[in-house]
This record gives sequence, structure tokens and C-alpha cells, in this order.
Amino acid sequence: PQGSVSISKVRTGSRSRTLFPIFDETFDLILPPDVRYDQVYVLLSVKDLGPLGDKILLGEAVVPVDQIPRVNENLSLAEVEQAQFPLSLPSSKQLHILTALQSRGSSLSRETRVWLNHQKKRIFT
Repeated sequence: PQGSVSISKVRTGSRSRTLFPIFDETFDLILPPDVRYDQVYVLLSVKDLGPLGDKILLGEAVVPVDQIPRVNENLSLAEVEQAQFPLSLPSSKQLHILTALQSRGSSLSRETRVWLNHQKKRIFT
């Protein structure tokens, strides 16, 4: 949507045969210098690899960037406090909002239509 900034996806490694995976990984999030950290969010999606190779969405967490601790390269992972984020699934209300937006059809910008399609794919696959 207008005013949003898109950054590439970062994928963690997979954790096989565990109900409580721990992702002790880091990634660099480089933001433009003029961006306000209290207005930027990171979407964390957790998926399970089903028996047929399908990816099942288990839940998501939307985390404000200003709540993610900043560390420098001199710190080891053992020194960083573990963060736990509650996961939620898209509700039927969110699906109704996407459907309502999509019903506006050609009055939406191409960028918004692409975003809507991506959101629906993400929820249903």
C-alpha cells in the first residue's frame, strides 16, 4: 500500500521433529535513516511443513521494530536475551476486510491489488 516500504524476506533454517523450536539466528534489518522506528513493524510467520510438503500457517506475530533489541557485532547470541512473541492466526474479521477491499476492484491501484492477492495467498496457503 501507499507509504509502505518493502524489504526482502529473511528465512530462518528449519527445525525438524520438535514441538518447541528455538531459532537462535540473527538478521540485519537496514532501514532508511529518516524512518521512525515506532512506525515500522516486522511480520514473523511460523509455518509447519505438512506430510505432503505443504506449508501450513501456524501463526504470526507483528512486532514493532522499536521493541526489538538492537545489538552490535561484538555481542554473541548467548548474551542476547531470548524474545518470545505470541502468535495469532488471521481472524474471520481480517478476511472480511480483505474481501471488502478486493470488491472495490478496478478502483484500487495495481500495487494495492498485488498486496491484497499476496495477503490472501499467505493466509490460505
